[in-house]
Amino acid sequence: MISLCSDVRRTVLSNGLTVLTKEVHSRPIVSQMIWYRVGSRNEELGQTGKSHFLEHMLFKGTNKYAKGEIDLVTTKNGGHNNAFTWLDFTSYYFTFASDRWHIALDIEASRMRETIFSPEEFAAEKQVVIEELQIGQDGPWDALEEEVWATAFKQHPYHNPTVGWMNDLINATVEDMRAYYDQWYHPRNAILVLTGDFNTDDALERIERLFGHIPAGPEPKRFSIVEPPQRGEKRVVVKRPTPVERLMIAFHAPSVSNSDSFPMQLLAMLLSSGRRSRLYQRLQEEDQSVTYAKASFHDHIDPPLFYIQAEVRPGKTLSSVEAAILEVLEELATKPVSEAELERVKRQIEANFILGHETVLEQAMLLGQFETIAQSTELPETERGYLYLDHYLEHIKAVTAEDIMRVAAKYFSDRSRTVGLLVNDGNSARSTSAKVTLGHYKHSRYGICYRKMPKPDIERTTLDSGLKLLTAVTNNVPAVSLHAVVNAGARYEPEEKAGLSSLLGEMLDEGTERRSFEEIAEQIENVGGHLRSFGGYAQSGISITVLKSDLDLGIDLLADILTRPTFPKQRLDKQLDRHIAQIKSREDNPKTVASDALNEIIYRGHPAHRPRIGYLHTVSNISRDDLVAFHEEYFCPNNAILAVVGDINREEVKLKLERALALWKPKQLRLPAVPEINRQREPISKYIHKEKEQVNIFMGHLGIKRTNPDYYALLVLDTILGSSPGFTSRIPRRLRDEQGLAYHTYSNITRSAGIDPGRFVAFIGTSPENRQKATDLIIEELKLITETPVTGEELQVAKDYLTGSFVFNLETNAQIAGFLVKAEIFDLGLDYLERFPTIIEAISVDEVYHVAKKYLDPVNLTVVVVGAQK
Repeated sequence: MISLCSDVRRTVLSNGLTVLTKEVHSRPIVSQMIWYRVGSRNEELGQTGKSHFLEHMLFKGTNKYAKGEIDLVTTKNGGHNNAFTWLDFTSYYFTFASDRWHIALDIEASRMRETIFSPEEFAAEKQVVIEELQIGQDGPWDALEEEVWATAFKQHPYHNPTVGWMNDLINATVEDMRAYYDQWYHPRNAILVLTGDFNTDDALERIERLFGHIPAGPEPKRFSIVEPPQRGEKRVVVKRPTPVERLMIAFHAPSVSNSDSFPMQLLAMLLSSGRRSRLYQRLQEEDQSVTYAKASFHDHIDPPLFYIQAEVRPGKTLSSVEAAILEVLEELATKPVSEAELERVKRQIEANFILGHETVLEQAMLLGQFETIAQSTELPETERGYLYLDHYLEHIKAVTAEDIMRVAAKYFSDRSRTVGLLVNDGNSARSTSAKVTLGHYKHSRYGICYRKMPKPDIERTTLDSGLKLLTAVTNNVPAVSLHAVVNAGARYEPEEKAGLSSLLGEMLDEGTERRSFEEIAEQIENVGGHLRSFGGYAQSGISITVLKSDLDLGIDLLADILTRPTFPKQRLDKQLDRHIAQIKSREDNPKTVASDALNEIIYRGHPAHRPRIGYLHTVSNISRDDLVAFHEEYFCPNNAILAVVGDINREEVKLKLERALALWKPKQLRLPAVPEINRQREPISKYIHKEKEQVNIFMGHLGIKRTNPDYYALLVLDTILGSSPGFTSRIPRRLRDEQGLAYHTYSNITRSAGIDPGRFVAFIGTSPENRQKATDLIIEELKLITETPVTGEELQVAKDYLTGSFVFNLETNAQIAGFLVKAEIFDLGLDYLERFPTIIEAISVDEVYHVAKKYLDPVNLTVVVVGAQK
């Protein structure tokens, strides 16, 4: 059995700082996390949102690091940083290549007690947090979840949203924030976690030097509030314009220290993990009443909620879905699950646990989370803190069918049930749009030497059938990823059949000549594997991840689904209904609506103008014959690429694949001509009205192909203008960090570059009153970068980030498999990993200036605005 904790060393400094270290030398990467034992459960009445707001303030500067410098140092060193706050904790993390990770320790030591609370920065960041809150209010699920948790808990702080209540945020003061920081941010209330490619003794010596002198701080004064027992069902209704109604049913559940939490985790899997799960079978297969249903349970210090969410199909009722869910829960409470079903979900949990160790950041996350929340004296001493993880699978495997039935009966009671309904308020999600033509409107290096990624053992082979096979041997986890693509997708489907490729992707695993839909689902879920079939814009295919011991099954399933799908009519009818419901659901996401509208304008007359999922009128016209014809036309080995990555014997894999795919024969291809497209020569705007708290703004025009020789200079430009981490690039720094106009804003031109031209896009979500200011500032930045060369320092920071962070794209088997396929499609070469840093380092200021002027047009932009704006 895999052990996450066997190599973990726990050290406690004299000031109370807990340090967990685990060396992992499979990749040249180090992740560092610091966890503070404070979250929204520690906030008092009228002070909600402080933990989350404080998390934001820790990026605003310290006595040692000026505002913006934390992100700048991270970017220069090619790293990633971020933070998150939840009910029980706040955590900050850095990930760097292993030759430059030490700077993260220095930053964290500085901001533990030296964070600066400037009134000006506090006021600006308050607006950003309010924007973040409004993003949640615009999302249907966030709005419903907030009301359900607030209704279920009347006394315990889990009643409050992590981001806080609006009035509390508005009234927050910088003095209150400083006091909260002084109360909780000290060594004795912190856990520092290091995982990756480092030397433990050297790391501990450095940690002692940086943190050891910091005073332990006051003993945290934690209040303990016990939620009184709920005496009957509670119901809450949220009314808003929506094309799709939603349901959430929640029950009070056990804490992490309660042994009932293990059956609860299995119940969540039994209900909604995979196509053989109870909710999927009842709601999506039998009743066909929902497009989405999921059961969730997460470990927390205090008893949280176990909850079920369902998105109701148009034409179905909330009451019927609710009744069906309660029937499923009643059956679990009164009838024992079969041994086969129980073993299936146990195997799924075990596989997820193993695959969850694939990156060093994932390992740091698990170690830090449980060292933080699993400290109750109710737990055996040998299972407290991170040691909880070493016994986790033992407890899961020990759960019996009787335990499942007992726990379901105990917790899924109407006395502890809270039901939330999101209903259409009668105004519907009516959208109106109008389109008009607009008027014109000295560097210090950090001494970085590139730490090369250990080159995967890659081999490229073309089989006799024409199939291009790429294999890579890794041994970081005992698992294998298979990724097969066929060079055909939405770009080849007829206009009147838009959505055909997407639907075909969903139908590939709905039945084959050898297996029914049920058999495919049962076989992959019984071994805890992951299977996904897909239909994209330029490629379609299938991805499978299994444990090493189940590789034969993975290969057999891949070959069967890829080459012998039958597209059963009954399954197609169900998928068509789901597809149509998903199209309607997209109307509830203003960002999606805005992005689709932008594509419709800049790609007019080209296949890329269509949403991949299609339109209601086109999807309704797709037949089984259409799917069969598309598959027969394009799914052949000489039009396909297969990557296999993991703990494999290459020759054995090749022989097994040749046997499994022996009947897959090559054919002569007749690929449709795709029209060329030109960039617009006039400014265009479109407004779509939706009753939302924010306006979502997309600005852009046609971009470039991935094979464009200027791609790499534009990648550097993207990093400078709007795509670097944190707020180091120009647009996020100015609009988010300095002006406080948005929680999220970015720009890029290379991200969507593919076989056909992608798009240049700049995005911001902001309050309606800030719409004009936001668009004006983005256009100012576009004009500046096209009229004035970037600085040498900006250029070098971008290069350092791109060359230093490249290693993070190849941590997992699935990432490597995806890269190999991409390298084959765009003819990057198997030595691309070695050449990439050299390519980036050769980019000059003049090249960036040249590509900015050539490919960005600040005047002839399409601007799409979605929201409540007159």
